[in-house]
Amino acid sequence: MNPHLRDVAIPNDWDRRGLPGWSYHSNALLELEKEYVFRNHWQIAGHVSDVPNPGDYLTMDVI
Repeated sequence: MNPHLRDVAIPNDWDRRGLPGWSYHSNALLELEKEYVFRNHWQIAGHVSDVPNPGDYLTMDVI
């Protein structure tokens, strides 16, 4: 388990069908996601049909 997440308290009455509203607007959570999700794991960039020819490539901005 990620040691940074061990201190996050999850209330027992939390509705686990979705994320709480604050998580969509939390700069602290965004920074954790940038560091531990987007920068440390492969991201899907496109489909093979998007680059059909040798030398074709895609570009994208990653957070």
